Amino acid sequence: MEPLIRARGEVLEPLAKEGLSSEFLGLAGFGMIFAVALQGWFRDRTDDLSAAVSQSNQLYTTGFARDKAG
Repeated sequence: MEPLIRARGEVLEPLAKEGLSSEFLGLAGFGMIFAVALQGWFRDRTDDLSAAVSQSNQLYTTGFARDKAG
């Protein structure tokens, strides 16, 4: 599994802000996907995960902070 996590980080590294390593990017992406999966597992639900996946992608690609005012 580690080679896949590393490879994903390496693909995203050229798009990342300065100071974020490919290792961190790979781990962060894996962590978010794993958290969504665990939530479904522990809640014993089989809901449609498309909304959670969409939000994860948005968080991963644009961050969580609102636009700065002024």
